[in-house]
Amino acid sequence: MDAIRRGIAKDSQRHRVHLDAQGPVTQNFSSESKPHREYGPCLREMKDMLILLRSVSTLSPRGVQLPNCDKKGFYKKKQCRPAKGRKRGLCWCVDKYGLPLPGHDPSGKPDVHCDSVESQ
Repeated sequence: MDAIRRGIAKDSQRHRVHLDAQGPVTQNFSSESKPHREYGPCLREMKDMLILLRSVSTLSPRGVQLPNCDKKGFYKKKQCRPAKGRKRGLCWCVDKYGLPLPGHDPSGKPDVHCDSVESQ
C-alpha cells in the first residue's frame, strides 16, 4: 500500500525549470509524460480493488479480499482469505502470478506453510 502511495506521489510531483530571461516556468511531469512503471499482477489487482472500494457507497467486508503482494508487485507464496471473528482465514499457496500450486487450493486451511513449496 505504501508503494502505491509513493508511486502516486512521484507521478504528481511538479518541477520548476528556470530560464534566463523569461523567469520560472512550471512543468508538470505527470504519468502521462513519462513512461509508466510496470507493476506485477498482484499490485495491479490491489490497485483495481482499492479503486473499486472508493467508488462503492456501502462497504461489505465479506466480499473484500486484498491479495498479499511482494515489493515487486507479484503474489507472495501464501494467500489467505480474511478472518471471520475469532476464526482465522483459510490460506493456500500460489506461484508469483497468483495461480494455486498443485495440492493447494483456495479452500485450504489456516496454518499452511508455503516456504518449502517450490513454485513452478
